Amino acid sequence: MTGVTVEWVTKSEINNLGFNLYRSVDGREEEQLNGTLIPGLLSSVSGQKYTYRDRAVRAGIPVCYTLEDIDLSGKRTSHGPVCVYAPAPQPVSSEQSAVSSEASSVSGLPSSVGGERHQ
Repeated sequence: MTGVTVEWVTKSEINNLGFNLYRSVDGREEEQLNGTLIPGLLSSVSGQKYTYRDRAVRAGIPVCYTLEDIDLSGKRTSHGPVCVYAPAPQPVSSEQSAVSSEASSVSGLPSSVGGERHQ
């Protein structure tokens, strides 16, 4: 299965309501991927790892992702973009019972929300 896995980690979240994830394909306008807000931790000093699997990308096309966090007052902060090329599916041999492929993984987005930014 082809696709891109977008991962981000927060070290802490201060007044963080949640996240929206946007994708831009081949330099076009961004579209929001999540139908509902990805819930944040509200206020936590321990943070969390988040993962979003984007299966709707074509192989070999540049894909850029922007993460937006929204705090409890409604303030929106964008992080990114981070860009990758979606991988091509791997060929299936007659011995394989299922198609497998390597997935691109996007990381490097900010590690704290609503406070000091950690790299």
